[in-house]
Amino acid sequence: STQSTWGTSGLVMDSGDGITHCVPIMEGHTVRNAILRMETAGRDLTNWMIELLQNDCSLPPLGPDALREAAQKIKETHCYVSEDWDADLKKAEGGGLEGCSFTLPDGTALAIPARPRFACPEALLQPCIMGVEEDGFVGLAHQSVQRCPVDMRRALYDSVLLSGGSTMFTGFDKRVELEFKKLSGVDVNVKAPPERKYSVWIGAAILGNLATFQQHWIHRTEYEESGSSIVHRKCDSLVASLG
Repeated sequence: STQSTWGTSGLVMDSGDGITHCVPIMEGHTVRNAILRMETAGRDLTNWMIELLQNDCSLPPLGPDALREAAQKIKETHCYVSEDWDADLKKAEGGGLEGCSFTLPDGTALAIPARPRFACPEALLQPCIMGVEEDGFVGLAHQSVQRCPVDMRRALYDSVLLSGGSTMFTGFDKRVELEFKKLSGVDVNVKAPPERKYSVWIGAAILGNLATFQQHWIHRTEYEESGSSIVHRKCDSLVASLG
């Protein structure tokens, strides 16, 4: 994803459907001992949205598959990240925030109150609200940077790259930047390219079309001899050659 967006140094904060991880990269090389992951990601947000809808909405009879499909679409099209979670939660409880309407496949209009719209993506920043004991997206990034040598950290804070479909929520980049600044105590520059949902695929396509890429294929005999470590060696040498 870095190849599709910026140069060879920075912190990639990626969250897709099944996993969330932070990868610090310095001058084309991953800082391996600082790569961190958490299990909370897009499918967990969909499950959380289902729970929110069941608790907060008057749902018509829906089968499990239809409910999951509706929850995912609502998550992707009607959710946003709050700038101030506590303040907006109070406003929502007092009726001070607007909900929205979603049309189900059978044409039924489903009224969605305000809370599920911002409570769903909030779980990526605060997994504890859905009962998961993890530090959250920004906490994970902060830990990742703190595991890097001190002289690398400024470059990482200057280029924080969001990647993956679960970072596409309106307001997500601003909230991440705000929380990251609070946690780190320094200025942080968060980049959120509009195509970030496909950053991994775009970057892979760029690499695959490079004339120098052929020498970086991993052959079966190499993998059988070295195991998964060959992936890191090949990828590091490839990214370094691009710098």
